[in-house]
Amino acid sequence: MARANQVARYLIRGAAIGPETLVGICAERSLEMIVGLLGILKGRAAAYLPLDPSYPAERLSLILADGQVARGAGPREHLRQSLTEAQR
Repeated sequence: MARANQVARYLIRGAAIGPETLVGICAERSLEMIVGLLGILKGRAAAYLPLDPSYPAERLSLILADGQVARGAGPREHLRQSLTEAQR
């Protein structure tokens, strides 16, 4: 629960996430994904968008742009690249 609280604090303070914000999460089904989901929900985000890390970067970019995702969370470098491209 402490790690979920850390994620929530980061989203509230560092990423300026608030109500009615969609946050993408790209992680394998694991404990880290559960921690991320709890952190997103505790961080007052309106919803999360689960993303499959096996998808190519181009597909993730389209999903992020279509979903108007404000922030992404996950260990994959191409998620960060996809989010940057989707925000352009």
